[in-house]
Amino acid sequence: MVKEKIENIGTEHLSIQVGHINTSILSQSISLKDVALIDQTGKFDVQLKKIKLTGVHIFELLMHNTIEIGEISIQSPEIKINQQTPQLVASNKKGLRRSFPTLKIHELNVENGTFLLRDSISGADSIFSFLFDAQIKDIDSQSQSGDSLNEIPKFENITINISRLNYKEQSGSYRFTIDQCQLNTSLKQLTINQAECTPILSKYEIGRKTGVETDWFNITIKQIRLNGFKIDNLIRQESLKLQSVQIDQFVGETFIDKRLPSPQKPDSKIPSDLFRLPSIPYSCDSIIINRASIRYSERAENSTEAGFIDFNQINATILNITNNDSLPNLPIKMTAEAKIMNEAILSAEFQFATPGMSHLNTVSGNLKPMRFQSLNSVVKPNMGAQIQSGTINHLDFKFTYDDNHASGKLVMDYEDLKIVFLNQEKKRKKQVESLVANSIIIRSHNIPDQKYYRKGTINFERDKKRSFFSFWWKSVLSGIQSIVVN
Repeated sequence: MVKEKIENIGTEHLSIQVGHINTSILSQSISLKDVALIDQTGKFDVQLKKIKLTGVHIFELLMHNTIEIGEISIQSPEIKINQQTPQLVASNKKGLRRSFPTLKIHELNVENGTFLLRDSISGADSIFSFLFDAQIKDIDSQSQSGDSLNEIPKFENITINISRLNYKEQSGSYRFTIDQCQLNTSLKQLTINQAECTPILSKYEIGRKTGVETDWFNITIKQIRLNGFKIDNLIRQESLKLQSVQIDQFVGETFIDKRLPSPQKPDSKIPSDLFRLPSIPYSCDSIIINRASIRYSERAENSTEAGFIDFNQINATILNITNNDSLPNLPIKMTAEAKIMNEAILSAEFQFATPGMSHLNTVSGNLKPMRFQSLNSVVKPNMGAQIQSGTINHLDFKFTYDDNHASGKLVMDYEDLKIVFLNQEKKRKKQVESLVANSIIIRSHNIPDQKYYRKGTINFERDKKRSFFSFWWKSVLSGIQSIVVN
């Protein structure tokens, strides 16, 4: 009778099958083996090797359609979701609407679970998979509509451990992996360890595949920790509220081949627009980034190799991140510090425009003393030139920007700047060009209190197809050029 009652649970297109069941009235326990949840639409397939229920109020199940259980233990569940599903399979029980019992479960434990998202019902390679264990306490489902399958039960504490998460991006260019992930609702914390976004194609292969300029990137993050994470609001799609997000040891590299045609793609967004992009209202008091490093590289037209610039030992804090207009309207701010080419310390402050406030998008910063030669990794490939000497003694900048343009001021004090152009086939001609450049085109000194001291102007029109990071960098570069170049 119990087996019949369980197999009668479901809806028009969902049924339950049980291979074997053992019931003990005295010990109030039920053991089930080889349980299958069958979805007639082909959307998913669930196989459960063994389920043990203890502290079962069997009389309540038989007489009042209420499930009250002390503990459920599920071993080796396998959940398969089909991304593409066939047409609805006709049911021989069409029109029958079965009510799912009210659930009261004090503790649910899941061990050695497997999740697979497949790209077709034919069983082709999975595009998303992970292993998991879970513990959920004090589950309570009180159905108001008679169809509890479409209602979200209440719960007190959830602990979920996920390992070996693997996702293959649909274009086949990237694979995303996570070694370990833990959600603990009692601590209000979500922790992700060793997250990676790994390119399947090389830097140049991705451009050959698309035929246009295409961003290539490679990212690893040692740990991401979300504190003050309330999953119940997120499940109900009401809001997401976080106290803080901590990102440790982010290592990223990005590359683009500028010799290829520009792509037809939507405009990239600046940060103030990106913050408002999520459809669910959210807020986060702070995002803290520790010990990050980023390499930005590109292959310019007519160059023999890619140029790059490194930002090492990055530490940053972002405050008041939200898209929720009902919260107090505070400006979103970021402070950051990094070493350029592992040499000079760059400090910067960012303020992002928010609706209802008058402040603009603003970037300001300063650079400690630095040798010009450290920039040869950028200058040599992109300009066909090499810096032989020179020192930046001091650099300050501040500019405002919107979706179209950046403008501001830059101060740079430097001395003894010398550049030589490189071309071994036309060496003599390049020697003359270098002499002319250093005497006429390039200003070798810019020292305060001297006659020809110059302050720079930042004036840059945004390429909306490029990232905001490129926009910021080239805005500062425009101010440097206004000083260095006659």
